[in-house]
Amino acid sequence: MKKEILTITLALLMTLSYSVQAQVNSLDFIGATTDYKMNGEETLFKATGKAGDIKYIIDFNKTPVGLKHCIEKVKEILTANSMDFDSPTVKNELIASYVNNIDDYSSFNVSLVTDASEMHRFWHLDNDYVINLSLSNKNYFIIIFNSKN
Repeated sequence: MKKEILTITLALLMTLSYSVQAQVNSLDFIGATTDYKMNGEETLFKATGKAGDIKYIIDFNKTPVGLKHCIEKVKEILTANSMDFDSPTVKNELIASYVNNIDDYSSFNVSLVTDASEMHRFWHLDNDYVINLSLSNKNYFIIIFNSKN
């Protein structure tokens, strides 16, 4: 009887510890750092808010190359989670008229840095996680968080 209770308890603890970790394909949340410097390192950072909510952030340099890496990374994450870059749940953006498309990283970067453009897209996954692409004159970020927190 004690052995059965111990087995059940261990199974429940393993399930609980697994469910606490973020469930977003292609990202290793266990390896996320908490030493965040906002320097465009393209490293997954774990941030805990005042209310105890956890967000994961990937920061990119505000250059055409950083922008390219940011857009490629969010597309990689979305593809791994069966989501489409061009079909966000929420889309709030303004793209300068001189930007032919967002894959024109040089002109799109100039428009972002000069505050002529901004892009904020959100994709809601079935497991309550949200992937947020945030491009503005301040930062190029990918933010992942649980919408239930």
